[in-house]
Amino acid sequence: METFKLSLNSIEKVGEFVKKISKYDGSLDIAAGRYSVDARSLMGILSIDLNRVLELKVPIGYQNMEALEKDIQPFLVA
Repeated sequence: METFKLSLNSIEKVGEFVKKISKYDGSLDIAAGRYSVDARSLMGILSIDLNRVLELKVPIGYQNMEALEKDIQPFLVA
């Protein structure tokens, strides 16, 4: 599982993120501590604490990894 650290600390960022990631298939999840939600679910993401750093979990060997990484670039944290 490949993990990317994200900051989605506003409703606007969440909406933009979901819009970009909705075009991808497969199992993409957002984890916040022990909670995990579908990364394409606006309501799911809004149900978790947006003030913390979130993790996007992507399966190893994901077919569109290069395009996905480009789309999530604005939301990545160091």
